[in-house]
Formats: sequence, structure tokens, C-alpha cells
Amino acid sequence: MVFKFIVADFSQVELLIAGTIAARETGEQGHMLEVFQKAQVDVHTATAAALMGKSPSKVTKAERSLAKAVNFGLIYGAQAETLLDYARNNYGIEDMTLEDAQEYRRAFFERYPELAAWHRLVEARCDRGEQYSYTPMGRRRKLPKWMSSGAIAHTTAKNSPVQGAGADAIKLTMAKIFEGRREC
Repeated sequence: MVFKFIVADFSQVELLIAGTIAARETGEQGHMLEVFQKAQVDVHTATAAALMGKSPSKVTKAERSLAKAVNFGLIYGAQAETLLDYARNNYGIEDMTLEDAQEYRRAFFERYPELAAWHRLVEARCDRGEQYSYTPMGRRRKLPKWMSSGAIAHTTAKNSPVQGAGADAIKLTMAKIFEGRREC
């Protein structure tokens, strides 16, 4: 019996999914999708270049790490205060100030306006009282409410379709690999 080890790399998949959902639901040009489609640099490097106002070839490792915190923090709707905490706690970025976080947030949504438009769309749905979010494959999740206000948690409404689609993609990939295991 011969065994094979298969690696399915899903790095940055949440950003690809968020960019896809944002472009489809808003009808806006998918700037984040273009980064993936052109594949000249990875999305973290592209974001770092936009945040720092420099060429992607000049982006440092530290700036790319900062961009990872910004990308993963902001696709789900983090405010500047949350981004600051997230970057410190998850990426070890100690020198970011609240003013920096506010500027990074502004620059991120300027670079990826389809995500800003999608966030506004999701927030409007929550404000109208829509209590469910859906993955692109149609799985439904009841949205929680903030204990302090009773309002529907818009951050969960942004997170759930992306995380759910990622889970769907992994499950579908595993099923396809299993189905084709004899052709490997």
C-alpha cells in the first residue's frame, strides 16, 4: 500500500472570500479580488504598500505583518480601538497608536472600497432587523444581539458568511480529494 500526503493551502482564503462576497453583493469592482487575480504580490504585501504609500517591492517584513493584522482585523468590521488591540495581541505590534489605527482603517477602506460598501450594506440589514446571515452556499446563521443595546451584532453578520464559506470550501475540498484519492 502506498500512502500520499496531500497539502491544501488555504492561506489568505478568508480575504479572498470576503473580497468575493463584497464584490458580488455590492456590484462594485473587486479591488481585493484583483490582487488575487493578478498574483503579482500577495494581498498582505499589496495592503502594506497601500498603507505605507510605497512600492510593493519596498515593503518590509514588519510592514507586511502589520498589513496582516489590518487585513484580518478590518474585513470583519473592527473599529480602530479593536484593530489596535488585535494587532498588539495577535501580531505583536506594540508601536501602533490609536491615531495610526484610525489612519490604517481609513487607508484600508480607501484601497478596498468594495469592503466598505459591503460593511455598510450588512450594517443596514442589521439596522432593519434582519436576524440571519447566509453563506454563499446558503447556510443560515441566526445573529446574536449585543447585550448592551439589544442591536443585532453586525460584526458577526460580517464574519459569519466569510468564515462559513471558508468552512464550506475546506469540506468540499476534502470530499473532492477523497473522491479522487485513487487518481493521485
